[in-house]
Amino acid sequence: MLCQKSKVLVIIQKLTLMKTSADSLKKSADALNDSSLLGKKKIKKKDEKTGEEIEVEDYD
Repeated sequence: MLCQKSKVLVIIQKLTLMKTSADSLKKSADALNDSSLLGKKKIKKKDEKTGEEIEVEDYD
């Protein structure tokens, strides 16, 4: 009887770990699915030749 209880506890621990990992993976996937990551943004760049700072629209 005790052996069965310990097996059940081990299974519960593994399932809990799997659920936590799945939740973490979903959170990461949702963050990467953010459309603002794919859009162009205004970025300030410094021209190496002239030293002038310019603003361009490009991918970050």
